[in-house]
Amino acid sequence: MKANKRLGSLCALMLCASVAHAGLFGQGDFYSCILDSMPGVANDIAAAMIFADCNRRYPEPHRVERRSGIFARYTLGEACVTDRARSTASFIGAASIDTACRALYDPPPPPPRPTLYKCSNGFISPWPC
Repeated sequence: MKANKRLGSLCALMLCASVAHAGLFGQGDFYSCILDSMPGVANDIAAAMIFADCNRRYPEPHRVERRSGIFARYTLGEACVTDRARSTASFIGAASIDTACRALYDPPPPPPRPTLYKCSNGFISPWPC
């Protein structure tokens, strides 16, 4: 019986460690760095320094792994902005939080519709006639 409890505890510990290592509980990308560091920043100079630090720590292009489902903290970017930017006096800080929240929590934009041109002969073409 004790062996089963120990094995269960060990499995739970390994699962928690693997989830934490995957970046779900810590900063793992540029936008998470912004959301963890920027709230409450008092002036634009400090906000610019935080932005530069996050950009230095995560120099790769800002790829987005949108958060949704039961593990997401917010359902929409708007709720994230309202919560995280509330105490931020800096305009740059609030704008950075807005961008990060919308990148992480808003649904992706729909793909662009192709432009079609109606030609004088009645045909529709993807190229200008």
